Amino acid sequence: MQTDKFDAEVLNLTDVQRAQRRAKLAEQSREFQEKRNAFLEDENTVQRADAQKMIALAKKVVKQVAEAEKFDLVLQDAVYVNPEFDITDKVIAGMNAEPLQ
Repeated sequence: MQTDKFDAEVLNLTDVQRAQRRAKLAEQSREFQEKRNAFLEDENTVQRADAQKMIALAKKVVKQVAEAEKFDLVLQDAVYVNPEFDITDKVIAGMNAEPLQ
């Protein structure tokens, strides 16, 4: 690593050389941080897009199950659901059967 090399050679460098090396290391560090931040931003964008696709697929499958079961209403958040009306397993099976686009 560049900082290890700098640390090893620091005693043999002139003040000017030390300052130049420090400036170079600082610039490399800044460039690395910029690239890291750009990568993380891209990764977050992809994750958000994937999450939106998953949500859209879940809504589609819930609607299909509700229509097939002749439900008038499907609640997303509930405190209690009678197992007779719980469609979670059917939705998961439906989502697994459909490709995520």
